[in-house]
Amino acid sequence: MDKKFSLIFLSLLCFSIADVRDGLGPFIGIYLQEHGFQPDEIGFVMSCSGIAGIIFSSFLGSIADKTKYKRALIVTLITVISLSSIIILLYPAMVSVSTAQVMQGIAAAGIAPILTSITLGLTDNNTYAKHFSKNEAFNHLGNAFTSILSGAFGYYFGVLPVFIIMSTMALFSIIFTLAIKKEHIDYNRARGFNTSKQTAPLKEVLFFPPLIIFGFIIFFFHFGNAAILPLLSQAAAKEFENINPALYTALTVLIAQGTMVIISIIALKILIKKVH
Repeated sequence: MDKKFSLIFLSLLCFSIADVRDGLGPFIGIYLQEHGFQPDEIGFVMSCSGIAGIIFSSFLGSIADKTKYKRALIVTLITVISLSSIIILLYPAMVSVSTAQVMQGIAAAGIAPILTSITLGLTDNNTYAKHFSKNEAFNHLGNAFTSILSGAFGYYFGVLPVFIIMSTMALFSIIFTLAIKKEHIDYNRARGFNTSKQTAPLKEVLFFPPLIIFGFIIFFFHFGNAAILPLLSQAAAKEFENINPALYTALTVLIAQGTMVIISIIALKILIKKVH
C-alpha cells in the first residue's frame, strides 16, 4: 500500500479521535449536574483531568518521541479514555469520577504528541506543515460532526447518547490507527527530522526564548479559555428551564469548532502558497 493511503488514514484518525481525546468534554458538566454534583464539585473533578495532563504531558511526549510502537501507544490511550468514560457513566460518584478524570487527563495528554510524531514520520520537510494543518482541520471537523450528532440525539434522549457516540468514534479511531502501515513511518524523522543521536541539553530547552514566549501564550490562552464552554453549559442548564442542555452544549461546541475548521483551512492554504 502506498504511503498516501497511510496519510489518508491519519486524517481520518484525526477526524475520529477528536471526540475521543476530550472524553465527554463540555458534556460532563451537564451529566454530573444531572446526578446531583454541585458546581464546586464539577470544577474539582474537571481540574483533576487538567492537572493530571499537565503533570504527565512531558513524560508522555518523551515516550511518543522515542517509541517505535506508536500505533500500539495510541490504541492504549484511546482504550484508557474509553474506560474512564464508562466509569463515569456507571459510577457517577465523587471518587470514581475523579479517578476516571485523572485517567482521561493522562491519556489525553499523550495523544497530541503521538499524532505529531506519526505525522512527522509520514512526511518530509516540505509536506509536514501542510499535513499538520490538514490534521487540525480534520480534528475540528470531527468535533463539529460529533457535536451535531450529540445535539440531535441529546435533544430526544439526553446526555446518554454522547457516551455511545464517543465509544463508536473510539472504535473507528482504533481501526484507522491500525490501518496506518508502520513500515511507512520513518522513526528517525518522527523525532524531528534529525537522524543524529545528539540531543539538546535540558537547560538549553528550558531557557530557549521562543519556546518560553510560546509557552506563556499557550498558558494565558488556556487560562482564559479552557473552562468557558463547560461553565456556560452548566449555567444555561440551571438558569433556563425550557432549554435542552445537551442540544445547547452541542451548539456551543459546533460554533467553536466550526470557527477553528475555517482557520485551519486558511492556514493550510497559506502554507501551500508558501511552499509553491
